[in-house]
Amino acid sequence: MKVSIITACYNAEEFIGDALESSLSQIHTNWEHIVVDDGSTDQTIQIIKKNASRDPRIKLICLDK
Repeated sequence: MKVSIITACYNAEEFIGDALESSLSQIHTNWEHIVVDDGSTDQTIQIIKKNASRDPRIKLICLDK
């Protein structure tokens, strides 16, 4: 069974790394973590992209304003 984790965020650079690391540390390995960014203006998107480049189960969706 595949588990989908969906996180909505906006200017979450302080917390998004921990959220992604939590997914990466799970025993269950059949998952995807979809992060929906609502136009962050801080480093949130760069942090997500860095993690997504290391693990293809992390996916980024950016909403345009």
